[in-house]
Amino acid sequence: MEEKPLDLGSLSYISDHIGFYGTIKNSSADFVVTEIDVNGQLVTKVYKEVNEELQTQQSNDRNIKKQELCPSAVEIKDTLDGDICEALVVKTDHVFEDQDVPECEEDQYNVLNTLLCLDVVESLTNFACSVRSAFESKVTGGEQRELSLGFFPDKNSRASLHSAVRQAFPFLLTFTRSTEVLIRPNLDYQELSLLTSEEEADKFFTFLDAKVENSRFTFQPDVCKEHRTSVHHFISKKFGKLVETKSFSEKCTDGQQKLCITVRFRERKGLSGKRQRSEETSDIFTAFTLEKENLETLESLGYLASALGVLPSDFSYAGIKDKKAITYQSVVVKKVTPDRLREAEGLLEKKGLKIYNIHPTIQHLHLGQLSGNHFSIVVRDVRCHTGDPSEDLERRVNEAAHKIKVLLAPAERQDHLISV
Repeated sequence: MEEKPLDLGSLSYISDHIGFYGTIKNSSADFVVTEIDVNGQLVTKVYKEVNEELQTQQSNDRNIKKQELCPSAVEIKDTLDGDICEALVVKTDHVFEDQDVPECEEDQYNVLNTLLCLDVVESLTNFACSVRSAFESKVTGGEQRELSLGFFPDKNSRASLHSAVRQAFPFLLTFTRSTEVLIRPNLDYQELSLLTSEEEADKFFTFLDAKVENSRFTFQPDVCKEHRTSVHHFISKKFGKLVETKSFSEKCTDGQQKLCITVRFRERKGLSGKRQRSEETSDIFTAFTLEKENLETLESLGYLASALGVLPSDFSYAGIKDKKAITYQSVVVKKVTPDRLREAEGLLEKKGLKIYNIHPTIQHLHLGQLSGNHFSIVVRDVRCHTGDPSEDLERRVNEAAHKIKVLLAPAERQDHLISV
């Protein structure tokens, strides 16, 4: 079938000024887009100096508090002997992606030393080393060994011991037989470590045992769909009643688009079968101004979600902004406190993102909840048209800017639309 040529009708210029030649968007810095909120204010109006001073002070306060609560790694290491202690001391503390770690590792070792005598602590350490070695050898199955930690008639003591052992040694499983507390290798841990890595398995089982409400755990980005499916199926099969998983996209440093798996605890159901949410967590909304450069809006939210351990759907915004530009826009995230958002600033800057004007709010943003956008455009290589009788380039530029003001803006806003 013969294609008919496209008929665009009559084409004409919207004004009669001569104009000029130039190049726009040579780089992202040549095109700056700033969102205008519903009150007609630029979203960048209240940031930088005041917020930076406030964030620095709050960061210093948090660091002082952490130093008071947690001893040094050397002090923790002295409580146990052997190579297993070395590995545990240097283990990262970023298990809870959007919550503070509820207890310092030192607390777990204090519980062990308080409830167990020295020879039992030594037996526990040796047992843990042998289990770790067996897992590292990739030998599955085998004899299911057990070790008794003693008898504990007090229920609270047993609960404290269970938690301390599993937090310190996430590859071990604890259970009670009458009042006796026993441990054995955690074969679920071994199965996951074969799918991911021992480091990720450590972090996942520590996260799982702590059961911190509204916390999230995010696995490393993964380009293989079959492998992600295996991880999803494993978690769903073993812990589906406790947690749920979801994948979201993230662009890695090598330019590949990879997906990350995020795990979060399921919301508890009441007697009526309806999901229950605590008022304290469901009402948390934090607003901020997002600065991004050479990134899509959704791509930026993927990075934010990864850094905060939440899902991209937990963010809301008023509009999509250009990629090849520096843009400023309002964003709201739910179930993340302002302090938690400030703690993630360092991770975000590595991705070309900055956040300002962080403050609590009461609700999400909705698409279209803005007055417009302010554009600052750099035009390079400016020159007159060939054959232009006038060589006054500045005059041509000012003439063009004035015509655009007249054509595109109401009279009362013409003075603020374009500046040359």
